[in-house]
Amino acid sequence: ESVVFEGYPSLMYGYTFEGCGKLTSVEFNGAWAKLEDGMFAECAILTDITIPDTVAVISEKAFYKTNIQTINLPVGVRVVEPRAFEACESLMTFTVDAANEVFTVVDGVLWTKDETTVVIYPAAKTGEVTFEEGVRFAEYAFVNSKLSRVTLPTDLTSIAEGLFYESAVDVT
Repeated sequence: ESVVFEGYPSLMYGYTFEGCGKLTSVEFNGAWAKLEDGMFAECAILTDITIPDTVAVISEKAFYKTNIQTINLPVGVRVVEPRAFEACESLMTFTVDAANEVFTVVDGVLWTKDETTVVIYPAAKTGEVTFEEGVRFAEYAFVNSKLSRVTLPTDLTSIAEGLFYESAVDVT
């Protein structure tokens, strides 16, 4: 089952599609500005979504427990709230429009454009990773991570809230 939005409703509450067990794809055609809190939470078989260029904000838990493997962030996205992709255990990679002024992607990982802060490390990525001096981390950056080991920079002076929430990462 799929949903296609041909316009933008004047009011859309969070958790609108929560738990839609048959929803596999979503397409937005229109001037959407925000994907609300929990909008597609627990749509367990949701695998495909086309986010329009007009979306500026992806709210907390917008895609909680979906089965999306790749997220393509368009030029207009300015904010990805903490936990927007919590429990997306199939999420393997991000892509970002090259003209986006806020975010970029390095090896499928979502970073700030200046590549100083890891915003989201996709939960399905495995293995070990080491970060160099000067790198910082957004809140919940490694939520549900399947990495086996993360080596943090030695100059890191504070740890963001929920950095390794619900992950089995060995941190050094």
